[in-house]
Amino acid sequence: AAREPLQYLLGSADFMGHRLSVRPGVLIPRNDTETLAQMAIRRVKPGDRVLDLCCGSGCLAIAVKMACPGASVWASDLMQEAVSLTRENAARIGAGITVTQGDLFQPLRGQRFELIISNPPYIPSDELPRLQAEVRFEPAAALDGGADGLSFYHAILARAPGFLSPGGWLMVEIGDGQAETLPSLLPAGFEPWRIVSDLSGLPRAAETRLIN
Repeated sequence: AAREPLQYLLGSADFMGHRLSVRPGVLIPRNDTETLAQMAIRRVKPGDRVLDLCCGSGCLAIAVKMACPGASVWASDLMQEAVSLTRENAARIGAGITVTQGDLFQPLRGQRFELIISNPPYIPSDELPRLQAEVRFEPAAALDGGADGLSFYHAILARAPGFLSPGGWLMVEIGDGQAETLPSLLPAGFEPWRIVSDLSGLPRAAETRLIN
């Protein structure tokens, strides 16, 4: 009756066949994000190093690790609540991943990855008050993408080349209308974006590759 999300009331949400614990303070995994998970799983190979940036509940990192146990998977988030929940979910499901805390790439200095995936905050700040009541129960820090919703894409794209192996993949979830904007953000050295739609036919995720 108070419009609190059912997942918070139940304490769980399903993602890519895995039941994850969820709780207030951490973004709830959504079926739309399975589009990004499936893209990553198609690309990852045994021996690859994979990073889930802005990991939230750990849903992406766990899904990739469980689909490709031979990959070395890392997950990172700024929020302590997210880091703790990712560790809890990974331990319970049996996904052997490395979890770090810090601002984007800050705790990962010196690391290189064959695949970086991220579902970053991408909602424009002025749209937050107009979101569904259920969504407003979720942490604003996991939703707020700055004035135009693109702040995190700028930050990730600016620094990703220093953390990707040659030929490495970068994949991100995107919001409404952002598929048209992404090409203008892409720095030199990357292949053009490939946009993938979700089950509703809406552009939902994008991938690019660092040119050797």
